Amino acid sequence: MIKPRKLAAGAVLLVASLGTSVPVLAAEGPQSTAPVHGRAHWDIDWDEVHSSVQLTDAQKKQLRVTIEQAYQQALMPHAKITAKQAEQAALKAEPKGMVTEVKLHSVHGNVVYLVHMNRDGARSLVVVDAGNGNVLVHKTMMKAHGDD
Repeated sequence: MIKPRKLAAGAVLLVASLGTSVPVLAAEGPQSTAPVHGRAHWDIDWDEVHSSVQLTDAQKKQLRVTIEQAYQQALMPHAKITAKQAEQAALKAEPKGMVTEVKLHSVHGNVVYLVHMNRDGARSLVVVDAGNGNVLVHKTMMKAHGDD
């Protein structure tokens, strides 16, 4: 199978050697555009796809919870500190903050705790190294006008 880049390069060389323009025809079938987050992006309108099996909103919510729990469980053997220790590290970075959520997460292969915090109407995210408890990132987002 000829890869699209090689086919395009061959077409360019052919046109250059002939000194003329030749229309390049696209292959039929699903077309892929530039990768999005390392994955091919297919031009599909998912609002137009309807399967014979439909989940209720409650089922979708439960599925998301189950997936999140399994994801957290799969990462736990890689963490060297606990969620409580990550919370303590975040509170050192933002002493007057209130922790609202702590999640173990993998970001580009880095196992970290994402610690969400609130302080005086502003939301913060503290990223804590799950290996040594160091604060890697501390970002604050001011409360948007009209947010509750």
